Amino acid sequence: HVRDLGDAGAIERALAERDEENAAMREVATALAREADLDPLLRVICEQASSQCDASGATVVRLHGERGHIVSATGSLEGMRGRRFSLAGSLTARALEERRPVRADDYRTEHPRFRRTAEEFEVGPALFAPLVAHGHMLGALTVARRHGAAAFSAREERRIAAIADYAALALWKAHLTDEARSASKVKGEFIATMSHELRTPLTALLGYEELFAEHIFGPLTDQQETAVERMRTSTQHLQAIIDEVLTFSRLEAGEEQAHVRDA
Repeated sequence: HVRDLGDAGAIERALAERDEENAAMREVATALAREADLDPLLRVICEQASSQCDASGATVVRLHGERGHIVSATGSLEGMRGRRFSLAGSLTARALEERRPVRADDYRTEHPRFRRTAEEFEVGPALFAPLVAHGHMLGALTVARRHGAAAFSAREERRIAAIADYAALALWKAHLTDEARSASKVKGEFIATMSHELRTPLTALLGYEELFAEHIFGPLTDQQETAVERMRTSTQHLQAIIDEVLTFSRLEAGEEQAHVRDA
């Protein structure tokens, strides 16, 4: 009976722990869903990782070839923002290679190459998790505690892995949004340029058509008059289309505003 009570207690604790994990991940997902722009999103990722793993600070590293770039940082690691470093031999590189979280119980002694940085920011225990979405390696998420603090637990390793999965998907979505915006801008610029380029010869054609219609180059037969009128009508129609395309391009670029009025 004592054993049964012990087993029941263990099950109850495990269920309570799972409920807490689920609530924590819902909080992370909700916080990430609120942000669409990249910089605020990166900051939320750092803040959530630091909070959920009871860390003193967090960073997000983006990859640039063989180097890492710390693009966001919070808490005790705030001053790392903007720094670049070689990935070779780093725990960041190891996490990326193994595609799983890795940890250091005392970063400054276990990785003497980064001792100066660890001392500058008082880094003790640290956790590194890869950010991977749809097969694309996007970077790494790091959380750290100050020197002398307790090491991160296996439970916190699982937690940062889950946060990193959410964060990677949010970053991938932001990346696709940025690409779509960039493509839309390029498309708008191309349409505007081509419309302007077409406008010049069309204006010249309209001018010549007016000259023919006014018999500046001599009298026209009835058949020629009809042909010139059709040409002028078609050219004016094409110019109206180009004007509409240019107006739409300016609206898309925010250079012009639409005003609603009664018909």
